[in-house]
Amino acid sequence: GTYSGVAPDVNLIALKVLDSTGSGTFGNVQNALDWVVANQAKYHIVAINMSLGSGNYTVNPYTFLDSDLATLKNDGVFMAVAAGNSFYTNNSAVGLDYPAIDPLVASVGAVYDGNFGSVAWASGARDNTTGVDHIASFSQRGPALSIMAPGAMVTSTYLNNTFQEMAGTSMAAPVVAGAAVLIHQEMDALHLTANETTILGVMQKTGVTLVDGSLENTNVTATGLTFKRLNLGA
Repeated sequence: GTYSGVAPDVNLIALKVLDSTGSGTFGNVQNALDWVVANQAKYHIVAINMSLGSGNYTVNPYTFLDSDLATLKNDGVFMAVAAGNSFYTNNSAVGLDYPAIDPLVASVGAVYDGNFGSVAWASGARDNTTGVDHIASFSQRGPALSIMAPGAMVTSTYLNNTFQEMAGTSMAAPVVAGAAVLIHQEMDALHLTANETTILGVMQKTGVTLVDGSLENTNVTATGLTFKRLNLGA
């Protein structure tokens, strides 16, 4: 009742692909995507969130998930994937995690949605100041990034039936997935074609324009790139 989320009335299906330490294999991810392909029509699945990934790439290095991803995209499923949290670790090199870098999905970076003072992250990334639409220092980014969304700070479900305030592109990606469901529903009502391409187009067209480095005071090197931040109200 207090933390209702972006789309509180959706039905959720959780497919566990990571272990208790947050580690896993892309084989497990592929198995989960296989299941979604097989059951998409049965459960009317319209959006997927993948708060996972690894690496830092400017072009897609792998194709082993592409068969599933292409099928799901063709079926109108929106796939939100976390861009990654290693911008500082990667010495401010542009790039995204895999599978966020895959052009078949919508990659999501993280911005602050408020002023939380100075924040230091375990990776070494540091935001000397924070505020609405400040791009989080940890958030990986590059020309291939699809959209930014609030990812710091986000209060969400946690262990042992508790809530926890956390941050990361893994928190921003489900905001976009939830938004995609709502936009999909509205486009259906208006008899418009609702799929990842058209929904992402709406998000980008109505989004707030951000220029990396225009607001931030961090210990990472801004790219100067322009991004769109989800504005669901618009």
